[in-house]
Amino acid sequence: TLARLGIRLVKDLPGVGKNMWDHIFFAITFRVNVPTSSAFFNDPEAAAYALRAYLDSASGPLSAAPATVLGWENLLSLPSDISKPLYKTFPSDWPQIEYLPASAASGNQSNFQTQDPRDGFNYASILSALVAPLSRGTVSINSSSMADPPLIDPNWLTHPTDVQLAIAAFKRQRQLWANANLRNLTIGEEYFPGPGVQSDAEILSFIRETLSPVWHAAATCKMGPRSDRMAVVDMNAKVYGAQRLRVVDASSFPFLPPGHPQATVYALAEKIADVILRGV
Repeated sequence: TLARLGIRLVKDLPGVGKNMWDHIFFAITFRVNVPTSSAFFNDPEAAAYALRAYLDSASGPLSAAPATVLGWENLLSLPSDISKPLYKTFPSDWPQIEYLPASAASGNQSNFQTQDPRDGFNYASILSALVAPLSRGTVSINSSSMADPPLIDPNWLTHPTDVQLAIAAFKRQRQLWANANLRNLTIGEEYFPGPGVQSDAEILSFIRETLSPVWHAAATCKMGPRSDRMAVVDMNAKVYGAQRLRVVDASSFPFLPPGHPQATVYALAEKIADVILRGV
């Protein structure tokens, strides 16, 4: 790629732009009997009140994140054809699924504002995120200009274990919605995708059509020992074969943690800042 674009090669590091990890999520939606963010779309007075409360005192519904509670689960009862590939890559206590309850209808996740029905009902969703992915994406360039967007191929759900795990996560979420405590909140049958989606093929088709990234892309300049041919930076974030060049962001993670990586990015930045100040 570099030669084709007339860029001089300084060091051949085959791991650059490879090994991209990311989390994806998808959702099931129900009508519920408690107020949710749907009220903002159905009731202009409710929307005006929420906006006024936030602007006046940073309070009210808009002062809270859409998902105020997060949960993780290790699906210990996974069939061996799913669990064996996972346990070869991840520790046995690494969760496979994250749950993100959302106070709105998720729809196909193309636009959360327009996907919520304006029918007077309140909607709620639970998003299931795959946090033990085995699929790996890539990032490349299509010109010698940094102003041009990169070429990103996330490769979601290309590993067969990810496909099986996504289907298992969808079924597990239906079990959660069937819990008596949640059934006290829901109105009617499953709204989206609806009870018509039952077979594994139908579930997978729904997931592929509606999945979204959790925007956790990482590890495309992975940290690792020099003996690892896919490693790009060393333990001090220095790029192998280059001078005075470090990578200090989520792309230098050796792997993507199962949670949200923001705090890990902060910790990495603090560590490397200290390393730089000490002249290492």
